[in-house]
Amino acid sequence: MKTSADVLNQIISFAVQHDSIRLVLLNGSRVNPHILTDEFSDYDVIFAVDSYQSFIDDLSWIAFFGNLLIHQLNYCTENTIEFPIFLLQYRDGVRIDVTYYPVAEIDYKLQDSLTRVLLDKDLRITDLDEPSDRSYWIKQPPEAEYYRIVNEFWWCIITVGKGIARKELCYAKYMYESIVRECFLKIVSWYCGYEHGWKINIGKYGRFLQKNLPNELWERIKRTYNGTDDQGFWESIYQLCHIVIELESYLSKALGYPESQENGREVIGFLKSLEERPAQNSV
Repeated sequence: MKTSADVLNQIISFAVQHDSIRLVLLNGSRVNPHILTDEFSDYDVIFAVDSYQSFIDDLSWIAFFGNLLIHQLNYCTENTIEFPIFLLQYRDGVRIDVTYYPVAEIDYKLQDSLTRVLLDKDLRITDLDEPSDRSYWIKQPPEAEYYRIVNEFWWCIITVGKGIARKELCYAKYMYESIVRECFLKIVSWYCGYEHGWKINIGKYGRFLQKNLPNELWERIKRTYNGTDDQGFWESIYQLCHIVIELESYLSKALGYPESQENGREVIGFLKSLEERPAQNSV
């Protein structure tokens, strides 16, 4: 596999050869001072361009970086600006995510604190702070958002229980690992944020939670991923519920919010009644 220096030199060389590329930015994990990158770390690159249409019409440029394994082309909209992102996975293991962004609007991208300039043909960037992850620090939730997420957790965990009772494993697992898990991770992230003075980045989908939580709590969270058989599934649900009850009580006091009206222990009791019912098949 190429070294990081090899790949970065390729990126700069590519930009030098294309006059429409006026500025090259690197962002994401490879400029995060708190992350030890490895061979799996992506290269998140922004090419600020006068026009990106030629790179869409002719995809031969992709081969410049190596032998392609698979790619995606996505269109994103930020701040009313639409732009393409090419996700490129090469056979040698290198992954490069290339964003083509209008150079006239590049100031918006410079607001991301995890940004480093690789090439600036027009000397546009005069003062840019050293990269840090402050743009990704957990923020204290407004009171209404806090209650909304807690309510969503308890509402949807009941739906998971009904899915298990109906023997609808795919539905129950989707609700549990998508909807409920998302609420759970937000609650845990708020706990983590408070404990670190709201100066902590837990990464996408809780990627860095393990190293920023007490070991005892992390071990309990790991057990919430167990189980496809009914018994294991129920055990993981109850573990999840008990963690939320504890964190909710702690956070309400820590954030100065009144305790939620949701009664988690009553919900657990209702879930246990579902578990004890004779299994029924869905219609």
